[in-house]
Amino acid sequence: MSKTIVFLISLLLLSNGLWAQQQLVWGQDEKYPLYTDLDSSKVAHYIGGQSFGHFHEEDNLAFREYLAPFVKKGDPMAEYLYAQTYDLFPYGLGTPADAEVALKYYKKAAAHNYADAEIMLFGIYRYAFMGVAANPQQAKYHLHRAIEFGDTGNKASMLERMAGAFYASDGETGVNADFPVFTYNTDSTIYYLNEVLKYEPDNTWALDFLGSIYEKKEQYVDAAAIYLQSDNINSKIMVAEWYIRGEKLDKDIDKGLTMLFETGEIVQNMEQQFMGVRHPIHLLNHLYECDGLLTKKQIGKFWMEHFHCP
Repeated sequence: MSKTIVFLISLLLLSNGLWAQQQLVWGQDEKYPLYTDLDSSKVAHYIGGQSFGHFHEEDNLAFREYLAPFVKKGDPMAEYLYAQTYDLFPYGLGTPADAEVALKYYKKAAAHNYADAEIMLFGIYRYAFMGVAANPQQAKYHLHRAIEFGDTGNKASMLERMAGAFYASDGETGVNADFPVFTYNTDSTIYYLNEVLKYEPDNTWALDFLGSIYEKKEQYVDAAAIYLQSDNINSKIMVAEWYIRGEKLDKDIDKGLTMLFETGEIVQNMEQQFMGVRHPIHLLNHLYECDGLLTKKQIGKFWMEHFHCP
């Protein structure tokens, strides 16, 4: 729903509150374009007035009435939003009868190959949203369709789910008990993480996940190469330590120092307290005072006079 909200509100601002007829629906692969006739001002008014803490029943009923003729004409976004006027469970409301209607119209929207509807149906069958019985086979079906019909952002998001479904975090083998239509396979996780990165090369979650897999495999050169593409400062600090210690990578103190100085500068300029596992400035002092791997001159301005080894 988030992509739909961004699209609707953005287009409202650009169009001064009125869509032209047959506007392209965002969130779709360009091979599967969809169009809507909905008035963005009415949609934005409804969306802006509803939130998890503030549900307005009168507005919901009025919006449902507005959508009805568009639903009869088979407008895919109208069908999706019509379903949401019955999907009241996020507000702590909703009945089995509401869920039945919502499910019916999510399915109608998905029949147009509407990616957002496919994503919603994946969630319903994967996590038993709206009290609908979980159905792993249906969840997998809609997951594949969401990847096929979605734009790059939707594809990347759903490919993350695919990668996770194949991954055994504790080394389990065989069928994924939590999602039994998948069998644990780390190579498949690696494949789907690389697919995510084709669509979003800067996806920090995918980069750190992929790096951690190579690290567990003790393929440290590959792990370092992936970690250093991530925006996660903790990943860079870890690789810097690998270089300085020379245990997992060929020893390169200059490279490790450069990385720790860069991350140290970043941490010093942070407005909020750094919450990482290893503080780069503390690590520099630890490598000097406790491990004897660096000299006081090498850590330079980051030397801490009162640093004590644990």
